[in-house]
Amino acid sequence: MKILVPTDFSENASHAYRFALALAAQQRASIRLVYTFTAVYDFAAQATEIVAGIEAEAEQALEQALAVGRAAEVEVSYKIVQGTVATAVTAMAYREDFDLIVMGTQGASGIKKALMGRTPDR
Repeated sequence: MKILVPTDFSENASHAYRFALALAAQQRASIRLVYTFTAVYDFAAQATEIVAGIEAEAEQALEQALAVGRAAEVEVSYKIVQGTVATAVTAMAYREDFDLIVMGTQGASGIKKALMGRTPDR
C-alpha cells in the first residue's frame, strides 16, 4: 500500500501525518510526503534565491518528518513540488499509483463537513 500525505507543516497536517504513520505501520505501507509551494515572482532577479530558500526550509522540515517515520519503522520519502496543491497531489496520485491520500483540513462545515470530515481543533 502507498499513502500520499500532502503537508504544509501545520498542526492539522501533523495530525494527518501521525494518522498515516499509524495506518502505514499497521498495513506495512509506505508514505510519500509532498510539500507544494507557489512562488511569487515580484522581483524576477531574486526568484532563484526565493525558491531556493523555500525549498531549503521545506527540506529541513521534511527531514525531521522522515526521522519520525523511521522511529515508527515506516518507510517515508518526500517530494517538494512547485505548483498548486490540488494539481500536484492529483498528478502524483495518478502518476505514481497511490492507494490512499491522507490530508488534514480545517474549517469544514455543512455539506463539506458531512462529505469530507474535518480535523478537530485542539
